[in-house]
Amino acid sequence: MVKYFILLAILLTACDRSQENERAIFNIDLTDLVESTVEPINIDKWSKKVRYVPLETTDSVFIKYIQKVYLHDNKFLIVHSGRISVFDIQGRYLHDIGKKGNGPEEYADLFDLCLHGNDIYVQETPNRIKVYDWEGKFMRNLRYPENIRGIYPLPDKDEIFAFIPNLFGNTPSRFYHIQGETVTDSIPNLRLYPKAVFQMMFWHEFFPTQGNRLNGFMELYNDTIYRITPKREIKPYAAVQIGKLQPTETERYGVAPGDIRKNPMEGKKPMIALGECEERIYLYSNYIVNLFFCFDKKTGVSQALEITYPKGYYSLSENARFVPRFLADDNSYLIDWEQPENDNNPVLILVEP
Repeated sequence: MVKYFILLAILLTACDRSQENERAIFNIDLTDLVESTVEPINIDKWSKKVRYVPLETTDSVFIKYIQKVYLHDNKFLIVHSGRISVFDIQGRYLHDIGKKGNGPEEYADLFDLCLHGNDIYVQETPNRIKVYDWEGKFMRNLRYPENIRGIYPLPDKDEIFAFIPNLFGNTPSRFYHIQGETVTDSIPNLRLYPKAVFQMMFWHEFFPTQGNRLNGFMELYNDTIYRITPKREIKPYAAVQIGKLQPTETERYGVAPGDIRKNPMEGKKPMIALGECEERIYLYSNYIVNLFFCFDKKTGVSQALEITYPKGYYSLSENARFVPRFLADDNSYLIDWEQPENDNNPVLILVEP
């Protein structure tokens, strides 16, 4: 383990951003697609199979906005309005996972959440995690270093990478490697930048992929998808090009007080890698409405997609578009959700592409 981290440190510190892109297996060029106008495609024509799952809601379980959806062993885990609720595959409400509060088995806040095998990791603060099972039973508390922003569970029990925020560009470490509650090592950042005069706060900097096929992540305003190998190596997997919409790292880390009034990130649209399904990598941007992107690993061709719904389905808005933000754990379905115009129960849309 120690030998691995020494070798990894040498590798990562020896290469800069352009070099790591050259080592990426795939080149995903979206430059001409991110601002393009495409012909809308009906979801029934585009997909092999579509499932619509209205979520059962009551006066005590009311869902207005969904932050996260996980589909694991035919159960949905829904993160909404500071709550974590479990539904069956038909959309029937089963129970909540924990609850918000200050009790020993409650989470003080819902900073983030991820799955680790059959455990549910609820990150209540940047350094405190509560672990539950799928029945909602509280399992244990975990406490990590103060300055982590996101966690990436590894296949081994109680073993994770913890992402360290790099707000100024001069943070020397990129990840902690943690077993249980013990930091066993750290992984250095590739490059360091002079300390910025003004700190820009990005609440989420770390975006892990979903599903069990592409074990990887992207970082905010970084153009590389990284893969975590079975040997726990972090390697460039794909270089994503979006042209002028991609800020340079110097632009991000060199912000001065005068620049903030000019909005230096105006027009920049960071890309997020959702994961892989049917040998295709899916990406989206929270700043690009109605479109998502698909890269075919076999042909090397990228596509921009605008997917519409059939008229009259579940009172969905005529302007509603399928943009997958979630991926089933077994990579079987791309998932989105819609709020009907009649304000009835939200509907999950599961698509087999």
